[in-house]
Amino acid sequence: MPFHIAWYIPQRLIYVRLAGHITPADMTAGSARLVDCLDEGTPLVHLVVDDRDLESTPTSLAQVRNALQFLRHRSLGWVIATGSASPMFRFVTDMLARALRLRARRYATVAEALAFLQAQDATLDWEQARPAVLPGAESAS
Repeated sequence: MPFHIAWYIPQRLIYVRLAGHITPADMTAGSARLVDCLDEGTPLVHLVVDDRDLESTPTSLAQVRNALQFLRHRSLGWVIATGSASPMFRFVTDMLARALRLRARRYATVAEALAFLQAQDATLDWEQARPAVLPGAESAS
């Protein structure tokens, strides 16, 4: 599976991990799942997208924009990317974020992304955080 989607803070913060080779069909399926989560969540719902294991994605801005319908969802808050995606993927996602006027940032690590969100949204209940959804959580204890 090229993506993993889980609630980090139920109904408020979604963790998305991208891995391997992602096709337009994968993007469409992942987007549909994120729309379901955004519908279920309490606005604003933020995303942390971890792309450190991403190997390839479509590079057409039109393909990506058409596949990622969740980016237009009324409940979407911040979209924070982490990791070291390819320069082409970063270029396409940066252009898309600007075109759609998204609240978007990129940080090197998930920890930095979470710290940013903690500073930005005082309504997030960090006591409900589920760190076990993050990779490596099982080996951290």
